Amino acid sequence: MLTAVLLAAVQLLGPDTLPRDSVEKLRRDARRAEADFERLARRLVPVRWGYSGGDCDEIVGRFCLTYDSGRPPEPDPEHGRITDARRAAIEALRSAFTWMPDDFETAAPLIRYLVEDERPREAVSAARLYAIASADSIWGPLLRGFAEHAAGSDTTAERLFDEVLGRLPDRDRERMLDLEWVLEPQDRGPWRRLEAADRASFSRRFWTLADPLFLTPGNETRAEHFARHVWSRALARAPVVAGMLRWGDDLEQLTVRYGVPIARTRTPGSMTSEGSIVEHFDPDQLAWTPVDLLERGPPPVPLPGRPWEIGRDRSRFGYAPTSVRRLVALDHQVTRFPVDDGVLLRVDARLVMDSAASGAYRIETALFILDEHLAHVGVERNVVNIASDTARFWFEARLAPGDHLYSVEAIEPDSRLAARARYLIDRDTSHDMRVSDPLVSWPWGSRPSPTHLRHPSIRPRASLVLEPTDTIGLYAEIAGISPDGEFRVQLSLERADRSSLPARLFNWIGHRIGLGSPEPATRLQWTARADARGAARIALEVRPPANPNGDRVIFLRITDLATGFVRESRRIVRFGAPVDATGR
Repeated sequence: MLTAVLLAAVQLLGPDTLPRDSVEKLRRDARRAEADFERLARRLVPVRWGYSGGDCDEIVGRFCLTYDSGRPPEPDPEHGRITDARRAAIEALRSAFTWMPDDFETAAPLIRYLVEDERPREAVSAARLYAIASADSIWGPLLRGFAEHAAGSDTTAERLFDEVLGRLPDRDRERMLDLEWVLEPQDRGPWRRLEAADRASFSRRFWTLADPLFLTPGNETRAEHFARHVWSRALARAPVVAGMLRWGDDLEQLTVRYGVPIARTRTPGSMTSEGSIVEHFDPDQLAWTPVDLLERGPPPVPLPGRPWEIGRDRSRFGYAPTSVRRLVALDHQVTRFPVDDGVLLRVDARLVMDSAASGAYRIETALFILDEHLAHVGVERNVVNIASDTARFWFEARLAPGDHLYSVEAIEPDSRLAARARYLIDRDTSHDMRVSDPLVSWPWGSRPSPTHLRHPSIRPRASLVLEPTDTIGLYAEIAGISPDGEFRVQLSLERADRSSLPARLFNWIGHRIGLGSPEPATRLQWTARADARGAARIALEVRPPANPNGDRVIFLRITDLATGFVRESRRIVRFGAPVDATGR
C-alpha cells in the first residue's frame, strides 16, 4: 500500500513541481547526512582494553583476519548518537527519494540504512517503488531481492536474484556466481580448474548442502550470498570519511564471506597513534558446507561425540539465518535394514529444548532423502509432542539403489530452535546375504526379547555417547541366508582403531581423530537357524568391559554355514565424554 500511495503522489505532483535546484539541495543534504553517519560510526566506537588482536590467521588484502578463541565478549550497545545519525540519514534520503524515486544513488543507501536499522518492510516498500519508477531491469530486482531477504522472504529474494542473473553483464554475473571466496582451501584449486558446465553442476550441489533447513521455505544461505553482493555494491558507494578505507576487492571479499560487521571496537592508541579499528562479525555464524565437498563429496555419518563439522570455529564462509534463532547438531542414530531388493533406512532422533523453548509442546520434524546427485527424491514429515523438554521421534524410508544423502530436521516454530543432521549413507548393493547395521537400544531388561523392528522392547538410543556402565541392547536383521539353514553369529565389542572404521569414514576424517590401540574385547559366538525365507533376527544385551572409556566398535559377523558366505556390519559407540574441539 505504501508503494502505491507514494507512486501515485509522485505521478500527481509530477517531477517538475519542485524546482530543480531544490531537488539538488535535497540530494546534497542526503549525501551530507550519509557522511555524518559514516563519520560517527567510526569516531564513537568503544575502546577494547587488553585486546591486541594477536597474529593474523589470514591476510585479506589490507586486512588482518583473526578468529576468536572461544566465545568473544558481547559487543557494547551501539552509541545513541550513531543510531540517531543513521535515522537522520534515512529521513534525508527519504526526502530526496520522494522527488527522485528513480535515482539509484538515493535509493540504494536508503534501502541499505533501513535494513541496517532493522526496518526491512520499509526497505521492501522503497525497493518496490524504485523498481517501478526507474524501470531498472537490473538494480530494481537486485535491491528488492536484498530487501526481501532482510525481511525474511527468501523464496521471493531468490526468485528475484535468479531473474536478474541472466541480464547482468558477463563480468558481474561471473563475480556473483563465483564460489572461490567461500570455498575452503582444499576445494579452491579444483574449483578453478573446472569447466563451466562442471562449475554449474557443483554450484547446484554446493547450495543444496548449504541450505540451513529444507524444512523452511527458500534457501536462506544462497539468498544471503547474493544479498551480500548487493550490500557490497551499496557500501562501495558510501561517502569516504576519516578513519575509513576506500572500497576494494578485500572489503568485498570479507563482506561476501561474513556479511557486514555487527560491531566495531578500537584498540588503545599511543601518543602518536589513535589505534586500529577492529570490526567484529557475528559469532553465531555457521559454516554450512563440508570442508572437502568438491574433493570428497558430502560427509558420511560422523563418529559419536565429535564436534559439529559446520560449527567449526574457523571457516571461510559463515552465516546465521534469521529464520532460526539457534541451530544445533541433532542427536540421532541411523540404521540400514535389508528389505526385498532395497534398504529400509531408520532414523531415531531427539532434540532437547533450551531455556528459550522450554515451554514448547510440539515441534515440526522431517526426513529428506536426496539421491547421489543431491536431487530430492523423498520426504517424510511429522509433528511431534515434547515430553519433559525433550522431543523424541523416528522416521523410516525405503531407499532405491545407489548412494543417498539424508537430512533429518526439527524446528520449534515459536522459539525457532532448530536442529539437523545431514550426511551421506551408502547403500549395500549386494544381492545375496545382507546384514543390517546393529541398532543400539536401551536394554530391555525384564521385557520380552524383541522379535521385530517395531517391538515395544526396542527403545533406540538417539545418542551413541554412552556411560561406561551402560548395558547395550542390540538388534539386527539378516536376509539372504539359505532357507531354514544354520548360520554362525560372531559378535564383539572392542576398542576402535583405524582398521575397524568403514573405509569412506576413515578417508573423510583422515588424521583429525585420535583412536586408541587394541585391547582385550568382549566376544560372543553362537549358532542359529534362519526361517523359510532365509531371514533371521538377532536381539541381545551386551555389557561393556571394565573402564571402556573411548570409542568402541560393535562388530557383527554372520556366516552362512551352508554356502560359506560371510557378511559383516558394525557400529561405533563412544563411552565417556564427547570429544572436544581440539580432538581430545
